[in-house]
Amino acid sequence: MGLVVSAIAFLFAVAILGAAAKRLPQASTVVYGGTAATCALIALWAALRLAGGGPDATLVLPVGLPWIQAHLRADALSAVFLIVVNLGGITASLFGWGTSGRITSPTACPRAVPRMARCCRSTRCSWRA
Repeated sequence: MGLVVSAIAFLFAVAILGAAAKRLPQASTVVYGGTAATCALIALWAALRLAGGGPDATLVLPVGLPWIQAHLRADALSAVFLIVVNLGGITASLFGWGTSGRITSPTACPRAVPRMARCCRSTRCSWRA
């Protein structure tokens, strides 16, 4: 259970890193690759948890009210949801990783949508119609 909490903290750290270093050319590789690897690790942990059975994994975090901590438990149902959600995260990360090289500029106009293409001027978008 500690692995899942650490992986979630890593996902938050990658999000902050991606926001801070968005102009660097290798930032998308680090963000999308790190997110895909972390989601794969969580999905693998959940699949092993689901296949292995055994007692529920529990974790008590010292957050919240002082006399009521946050109690986390990973049972079979939560393992299924972890697998489904993280397979979606892996898919989205790989898609973003594959399309990140095609974007030439963060302010490039979305030419695929005709309604938005009308308001574009050169390489900058003017979202006012």
